[in-house]
Amino acid sequence: MESPAALQAPLLPILKKAEKPEPPQDEPVLKFETIGIWSIMYQVQNRQWSIPGQKILDESRKLWEASPAVFRFLQECYGVAPTLMTAYLAANLWRSAQVSLCTTIRDF
Repeated sequence: MESPAALQAPLLPILKKAEKPEPPQDEPVLKFETIGIWSIMYQVQNRQWSIPGQKILDESRKLWEASPAVFRFLQECYGVAPTLMTAYLAANLWRSAQVSLCTTIRDF
């Protein structure tokens, strides 16, 4: 079990007010243009070439970075109700095995 001080530490880094996260590469960006007295705003889609599989690598990196938070959440759930969590995991494992076995048997 972790110490209470470790549980109070933030899981995700806190951004300072001056810091602005960059938009993801595949999301549209707003572009502003002023012509005379008119301010025109339009959406531009980022269409940059990327390495094949780059998105998969980025998503797996995000999952890896979030894994401490997930692990800590599971530890806290187990600390609160170990019997219920064990029963829940066993029931879900049984249900998924049952579904996969029934599907396999039915396919033959």
